[in-house]
Amino acid sequence: MRQAAQHAGLPPLRPVGGKDAEADAAVPMEAPAASPATAAAETAAPPAAPAADFLGSGRAAMLVTDPVRSGQRIYAQDADLIITATVNPGAEVIADGNIHVYGALRGRAVAGASDDATARIFALNFDPELVAIAGFYAVREGLGSAPIGKPTQVRLEGEEMRFAPLGS
Repeated sequence: MRQAAQHAGLPPLRPVGGKDAEADAAVPMEAPAASPATAAAETAAPPAAPAADFLGSGRAAMLVTDPVRSGQRIYAQDADLIITATVNPGAEVIADGNIHVYGALRGRAVAGASDDATARIFALNFDPELVAIAGFYAVREGLGSAPIGKPTQVRLEGEEMRFAPLGS
């Protein structure tokens, strides 16, 4: 498989997760030599912007695929939180980074729990009991013109919550 990958011009692979010793043992693969066409394209192409300009927070992410039920609390320490189900009323989801809810957000969402004011909350169906970012919060009654029931992004500007429809 290693030879086939090298022959196809694919870069060396490093497994994600596991122990460092296992990952190090799986890496001894040399990078393939560039083909003449690849070398010419790389020479003609302008330098790429640093990867940090394109990447998100650089944090790990915790994935939750089951609905978060009333009374449950999920905390993604030093990570973003991705939920592919509903966060029900009475449930609480907390992350040191961003929170993504690809379902209904009906409970409480606390992003930037470690005082990260750049954290955001995203929900496809936004109807929360409470949202908070870096210690600043808004309860259901104080959401003002937030697009309730619609895809929404929440961010902090200074000390004010900003609610914007997703895709605009």
